[in-house]
Amino acid sequence: MRLCTFNRHRQTCVPLEHFRQAAARPTERLPELMVELQQAAIATSDQPPRLLQLQADITTKMNELAATITAMLAARRAREKMRR
Repeated sequence: MRLCTFNRHRQTCVPLEHFRQAAARPTERLPELMVELQQAAIATSDQPPRLLQLQADITTKMNELAATITAMLAARRAREKMRR
């Protein structure tokens, strides 16, 4: 399956697997980045509550992205199975 974007000049299509791989790279590094952010935020007393909210928001969005990609791949497999 390919995801396509359009602008007035051309259409660009990218394999769906590209999005899965692109999402995996930052997801793998995210815990390390959050630790760095926590260490940097320790110096400011008003940052920990904001940091906790940021972590929750990031987790929510990453889960939504993973669910979207999984659903799109499942739909693709179902369509391919129906064609056979």
